[in-house]
Amino acid sequence: MGVQIDHVLLVDDDFDDNYIHKMVISSTGLVKEVALARDGSEALQVLEELWQKPYQPKRPNIIFLDINMPKMNGWDVLDALNDMGVAAYRSMVVMLSTSQNPADLQKAEAYPFVHGYLHKPLTEEALAEVVQAYLEKHQADT
Repeated sequence: MGVQIDHVLLVDDDFDDNYIHKMVISSTGLVKEVALARDGSEALQVLEELWQKPYQPKRPNIIFLDINMPKMNGWDVLDALNDMGVAAYRSMVVMLSTSQNPADLQKAEAYPFVHGYLHKPLTEEALAEVVQAYLEKHQADT
């Protein structure tokens, strides 16, 4: 099974994508718990509740964030996280999108807390790389 992280938050309005990505994440044994948010506003509510408790063990280690969602899209979420300041750095944000537009990649990279841009669907190999990057970053920060 290998080293595990505690918590991943999937933010995507597509039920099928969430189902598939949750299955991929669960099948690897790399993550203890997976939470879902159906849009950006729901994701921010979850994050704000968890970040209010600095020792909450369910704070997401990694947030997989879609771009195109109703109500509040991924860019709106990134702007809100940016406004939160230091709270945004408590989790590693990875964009998970169908967009192949290079401008989207460049825009995502402009946010200092975004640590990757993956194309759907999430694979076991891509997840393993993200988890490894998170663990390396976490070890460097401690």
